[in-house]
Amino acid sequence: WYMYKKWMHLFQKGWNVGHSAYYLFPYEILPAGSKIILYGAGKVGRCYKMQIEETGYVQISAWVDKDEEKKMEFILLQ
Repeated sequence: WYMYKKWMHLFQKGWNVGHSAYYLFPYEILPAGSKIILYGAGKVGRCYKMQIEETGYVQISAWVDKDEEKKMEFILLQ
């Protein structure tokens, strides 16, 4: 319930993710505080990253993408 309320608050804030679709991070399959590697820097990946940053639900250890152009933006997080 907490994550739903948090998601609704963020959704109502009006995230600008560059597209009209909204992709909800799969909170139900990961324990809070998990360290993850986020794969994908497209629409879904950016949407997930924003949710993770706003909620602090999990910790992103690395963010990667297979697209050559997006590889230039590869981010390794501490």
